[in-house]
Amino acid sequence: MRRSLIVSLLAAAAAVGVWSLATTAQDIDASDCENACYDQKEECITVCGEHANPVECEESCDDRLEDCLRRCG
Repeated sequence: MRRSLIVSLLAAAAAVGVWSLATTAQDIDASDCENACYDQKEECITVCGEHANPVECEESCDDRLEDCLRRCG
């Protein structure tokens, strides 16, 4: 009886450990994705300086950022 309880507790602890690692990996991936989105926006705004209508171009960069962040979700 004691042995099965110990085995069950070890299995539960292992499951919690795996779950913890999996959720941490997702958080890291999400932040990497978001960072990439912000980097793309910076590049986009840099290009807008040469655009005929820079305000409209920057609005387009904002829209692209929102789309990118939504895909990271």
